[in-house]
Amino acid sequence: MKLPPDSAEYQRRKYESVWKDAKYARTSPGLRSIGRVLEYCMLYGIHDVAFLGSGSGHDAFVLEDLGYEVQLLDIARNSLQYESLENYLTLGNLWDMPYTDNQHPLTYCADVLEHIPETRVMDALREIHRVTEDWALMQVSCRDSGKEHEYTGGEPLHMTVQEPIWWKRRVVQAGFDIVNWDYSHRTSALFLYGRPVKG
Repeated sequence: MKLPPDSAEYQRRKYESVWKDAKYARTSPGLRSIGRVLEYCMLYGIHDVAFLGSGSGHDAFVLEDLGYEVQLLDIARNSLQYESLENYLTLGNLWDMPYTDNQHPLTYCADVLEHIPETRVMDALREIHRVTEDWALMQVSCRDSGKEHEYTGGEPLHMTVQEPIWWKRRVVQAGFDIVNWDYSHRTSALFLYGRPVKG
């Protein structure tokens, strides 16, 4: 039976295939903004960070090496490039996370949301809201990856390509107060500082 593209199993198989490529495994868009995460950790006295869609783990390794507690979540078993972080990795997807409510003081989701099928985006944002206690920092690419033929034989890597206003509206709908945001026209990267509003 053919799996629907927005199923967790379909996405797991897709990305476990993509992560076999050594060139892809070297990438880590989250490293571009790890300084922002560190800034908020220092500003608010946070020592525990969850990397949602952690991928290679390059950015998580930076904080772990500085003495921070890290937790990693990814759908692909073979994505992580650091043996030292394996004990902190949980397998799962963003729209159904195996975490308890308010488990993480700060969550960081960098260049992941655009990879999720659009039918799953709101579920993923609501889950990020559910598991985040204080701050959710989100980096989203607002353009096509342009690497479909290189890694997937033509299937989109960025499945939800939308303008910044589209993302901002959905982050608010998911229950966040957007405290700050910025957008780079050069990289088409949107960065959001979200504070979960708890009812």
